[in-house]
Amino acid sequence: MLGWYGKSGGSPRCESPSPSSTIGPSDPGLDHELITNELITKEANDMTRMTRTLSLLLGAVVTAAALAAPGSGSAATLKTVNGTVGPGFTIGLTMQGKKVTRLKAGTAYRFVISDRSRIHDFHLSGPSFNRVLTGVEFTGTKRFLLRLKKGSYRFVCDPHSGSMRGGFLVA
Repeated sequence: MLGWYGKSGGSPRCESPSPSSTIGPSDPGLDHELITNELITKEANDMTRMTRTLSLLLGAVVTAAALAAPGSGSAATLKTVNGTVGPGFTIGLTMQGKKVTRLKAGTAYRFVISDRSRIHDFHLSGPSFNRVLTGVEFTGTKRFLLRLKKGSYRFVCDPHSGSMRGGFLVA
């Protein structure tokens, strides 16, 4: 049986177009539609460009404001305190390769604790602070952002507190 387009099977898009269905510039209705689509595409491209520009500008403003705010520090300016526990019976804190003996009160520090043994933990305590940063059975690295108060702090491996301990002052 023949379909409405004169052939059996397939869709009209797969068939060769007849001369009367050819789209040409002489059809004013289609010319207007094509021009409108071109304008819509141009406007969409303009909006995408404007959105991208505004996003970049907003990002720059936010970054500048964060850097200019008093007392704020970006992640790049944080001082890093490195703590290690294990693999032997050792525990310690260093900053830029030197043993930590004193830190500044109220300053944000990034503590990076590397626990290299399943038989140790890293426990830090001081004024209004008492936290096991890595537990027994944990091995790996953990990071903490800490702002310490004035006072004396100690770090210890709880299971081996008689020999694995240290301390520093915050002033």
